[in-house]
Amino acid sequence: MSFAQPALASAPALVPAADRPAQPAASRPAAAGLAGQAVDELLAACASQLDVRLGVIIEQLDLQAGVWQYSLDAGAHWRTIRTDILNRPAPMGLALAPEARLRVQPFAGSAHRRARIVLHAAQSTIHAASGCYCPYAPEGRSAAARSIVLELALSAINATPAASAPRPRNKGVRAGRTQDAARAPGD
Repeated sequence: MSFAQPALASAPALVPAADRPAQPAASRPAAAGLAGQAVDELLAACASQLDVRLGVIIEQLDLQAGVWQYSLDAGAHWRTIRTDILNRPAPMGLALAPEARLRVQPFAGSAHRRARIVLHAAQSTIHAASGCYCPYAPEGRSAAARSIVLELALSAINATPAASAPRPRNKGVRAGRTQDAARAPGD
């Protein structure tokens, strides 16, 4: 099956990776308490075999997990991902540059702790088109750009910081610890 991409007069030009300097993850701006995870950092941790230097095309997202969002400016502004565009038979995907951030806002009362993402590596640089919905060829891509399905913990997607110490489950436990700490040795 062949897939022809419609020509768009205003479509951004795609730049070969060799012509675009890479921006290492460590040099990107970071903000304290920033939610979400950079696409390349998230995939380096769970799908290191996928070459995402050119970006990714997100094909489908788990609708049960919550509201999916992306940021193109290191988390300063978040945009809701149109899952109604992605999760349908027509091959439309969301192009994201490697440094774009992704997060899930869980639904209130949701018990979901994991979410599925279907994506593939971009075959040409999508930096200027990051954040755009675009058609993609479902077949005939190189092996490096094959679709993969990932099931990830929401904490990994959202970059939830680990708690420094577990919180007590009830007041009795906390009171018991306080009394033990207040007791002098030999009492």
